[in-house]
Amino acid sequence: MTKELKEMIKCNNYPKKQFSKEQRALMRSVDLTDFMTWYDESKIIKLRGSVRLADNRSVVLHEKWAKDFAETSDYCSGIDFCIKYLGLSTYGAMYVMNEFLESGYIHREPTPRTLTSIKTIESRIANGQYIPANNIKPIYAYLCNTRQIPADTVKKFIDSDYLYAERLRTGYNLLFPIYNNEDKIIGFEKSGILSDTEHRYKGCVISEAYTGFTYQYKYIDNTPEVVIVFESGIDLMSFIALVDEGLILLPEDRSIMLLSIRGLQGKVLATYTDKDSNIILCVDNDTAGSSFYTEEHYHYNNMVYAGSVLSRYNVKDWNDLLKIKNQIKTPINFKNLC
Repeated sequence: MTKELKEMIKCNNYPKKQFSKEQRALMRSVDLTDFMTWYDESKIIKLRGSVRLADNRSVVLHEKWAKDFAETSDYCSGIDFCIKYLGLSTYGAMYVMNEFLESGYIHREPTPRTLTSIKTIESRIANGQYIPANNIKPIYAYLCNTRQIPADTVKKFIDSDYLYAERLRTGYNLLFPIYNNEDKIIGFEKSGILSDTEHRYKGCVISEAYTGFTYQYKYIDNTPEVVIVFESGIDLMSFIALVDEGLILLPEDRSIMLLSIRGLQGKVLATYTDKDSNIILCVDNDTAGSSFYTEEHYHYNNMVYAGSVLSRYNVKDWNDLLKIKNQIKTPINFKNLC
């Protein structure tokens, strides 16, 4: 950041500019860790494996959003972050964000620091650390009781080799296998099922870079494919359960692929789609999900966001909707979304 801009911030005195709707959308979806490194690196620290605000350590920065775990407020991003945590005015926040974007500043490239090599994955499958989840009662209990996914849906995933488990000293973690084009497992999306926080891994990923968990629900030769996108394998399973119970109607004349992008990872989405893909974005109904759509839909010609479906039932994600499925009086029609 320049000395001139620092002085503007100090005096809250900025030159007048007009910002387009597209510019404001970009401001709301900047990488906040990069932004804070550019803005004032002394204001952030690394604590417990995450980037936090030095003067408010309950605020965690996660790429395009920030969350204050000491509050009950929703996630915030970009402009809202500047207003709430940096004390900038609304116009000041937009001006500073725009300066950051125009600077072209990039502090870091994404690195697979949390990823495990394919050879390690193969070794752990061979030695029995990663195993198919059939007949593992804690996995069934977690999915059927905690997540309320019907046993028939769980069995269908297990029978199709779509669910694995990681052996731990005191239990298991749930693994969603990631296959390559040769049907070889190259990684897993991991979800913790233990209450013991020392061993609970929610969203921790082991995989080669930029791959996601896919479920081919239906394939019809010579038909356009619809890609339905989720933040997690749990939401994907919950959606399938609702489809199986007739509470969600899917296009009958299209191939249907479901994809978990392991949070909100645009590069995972790009791996499985192109600009002309038919995409239904079923990410969470929250600020982060909405901002993700705002950013990503510019790259695609046929993308819709299904957040309004969740809003109708006042829930955040598809597992929450599954838990109140008795409130769905009329099947939710996805046939005309793409």
